[in-house]
Amino acid sequence: MLATVMMTTGCKIGPNYRQPNVDLGKNYRFASAMDSISFGDTSWRYVYQDPVLQNLIKKGISNNFDLKMAYERVNQARAAFKKARAEIWPVISVSGAATFNQQALPSGGTVNFNDYYATGNLSWEIDIWGKLRRAKESARAILLANEAFRQSIYISLIAEIASGYFNLLEYQDEYQITTFNVKIREEALELVRAKLIAGTVSGLVVAQAEAELAQVKTQIPAIQKAIGMQENALQFLVGALPGPVITGD
Repeated sequence: MLATVMMTTGCKIGPNYRQPNVDLGKNYRFASAMDSISFGDTSWRYVYQDPVLQNLIKKGISNNFDLKMAYERVNQARAAFKKARAEIWPVISVSGAATFNQQALPSGGTVNFNDYYATGNLSWEIDIWGKLRRAKESARAILLANEAFRQSIYISLIAEIASGYFNLLEYQDEYQITTFNVKIREEALELVRAKLIAGTVSGLVVAQAEAELAQVKTQIPAIQKAIGMQENALQFLVGALPGPVITGD
């Protein structure tokens, strides 16, 4: 009996899986010694508290086809894992049938025949060589891989939407600063023209002020184009048609 056990153990399909020992360190390099909560475990709803950004992220999660496909792959892998896990246990199947016949008699009248059949089947594949256990481990690994892939898409989508939103805010701030500079340059030009009339400055100073105003104005179309392109990119990420994004500033 001992020899039989040793032979069956030695003939298992593949070695037992051992998780590799990876030294990741206890804490982040610059983390405080008292900090025991990872920032990666923080919900995006807590990190991004801007209501406009939150609505964009919710819309993107709801409409993103890659994320939906990843969710379905996880469900498919979970079903395959349950099937592989169930194959280790005995399988019981039961089937039944019923028939009803009616036959006419020569003397008149009829006679009825009722037949009932029921069959049962019990099957159990004894996992001597470890095939079913390895299949279950493989299905579980595939499930975890698909779950990690879904999570990576989820995180990447949120990061892309947040990054695009902050870039849009930056462009909008740059537009406001530029328009404010145009206003300042226009006021300075009016002041220089008044001094030219009074004879305190030369025409060269006026020409220089006009050139500075024109240079600032040329920046506005480029900034407006950048805002429009960033808005279109954000709308594409959330699954909407290209159009403006109301940031509430």
